[in-house]
Amino acid sequence: MPNMDEIISGHWSVKALTASVILMIVGMVGSMLGPGEAAYSTDTPLKCMNPECDYAEVLSLDDFNALRDQYHQQWVADPANAEMLQYLTSTMTMGMPMMMDGPEGMGNPDDMIRFAWGGSMFTPQGELPMPLPCPKCSQKMVLRAIQCPECGEIFKVSNDPKYTDKCPKCGFSRQEERYKEKQAEKKSKKDKKKK
Repeated sequence: MPNMDEIISGHWSVKALTASVILMIVGMVGSMLGPGEAAYSTDTPLKCMNPECDYAEVLSLDDFNALRDQYHQQWVADPANAEMLQYLTSTMTMGMPMMMDGPEGMGNPDDMIRFAWGGSMFTPQGELPMPLPCPKCSQKMVLRAIQCPECGEIFKVSNDPKYTDKCPKCGFSRQEERYKEKQAEKKSKKDKKKK
């Protein structure tokens, strides 16, 4: 999977970037609070995806937003990123005018790019991470994650298509618990109708 350094240095094609920007809204809206029902609170769990690093931390939403904003400001100020910033801004402005305007709009392109840090864009080639730098290993591999409410483990969103919040340590999934509750309610209603 490419990271922002690879994108900036030109290892990703303009065609793939165009598709990324066009589809980025879906990923950003979906990742606003994390992976669906797995977003348990306003705290923001972070995890370094470098397998050799064990950095994992839970930040308040305000602290996470401050970290993301600080990194975005540094990224925008770096002259090496000017061409990519211009490309993303012009593509979003041309391709998504209806998303920019009005009270329900996502805001200006700069806000949209800033929002993606620590999350992902979804492209035809797969998920494109927008990682933050890790305070422990210094690699740009920190993404928003999930914290298990049962055991406290912080982990990457699960690949399980049914339960993206399934904890790899204890196996707990709030999504699975809710599914079971709904199934029990449906069964109870059917049983009542039979009587």
